Amino acid sequence: SYTIGEYQFTPESATLLHKPTGESTLIPRREADILQLLCKGSGSIIPTQNILLSLWGDDDFFNARSFQVFITRLRRSLSKDPRIRIVNVRGTGYKLISE
Repeated sequence: SYTIGEYQFTPESATLLHKPTGESTLIPRREADILQLLCKGSGSIIPTQNILLSLWGDDDFFNARSFQVFITRLRRSLSKDPRIRIVNVRGTGYKLISE
């Protein structure tokens, strides 16, 4: 499992626990897979193409749009801790920042 700010993320069960409130959220499998890749990158930029190929096996336009929707949902899921950000590095990829 990974500690992301005030959250504890368990990829196997796709569970996101907000430690201060004890609120546990089950996130969709695809979102959990994306979050796990970002956690493994530990603050490094993960190229968008690598994520798309790893999870979808294809980096076409429709998968890229779906990916952006999943990123938006992940940001919402992590929104109780303002120190956590999923940053888009334009033209390159994404990285998870937890200050």
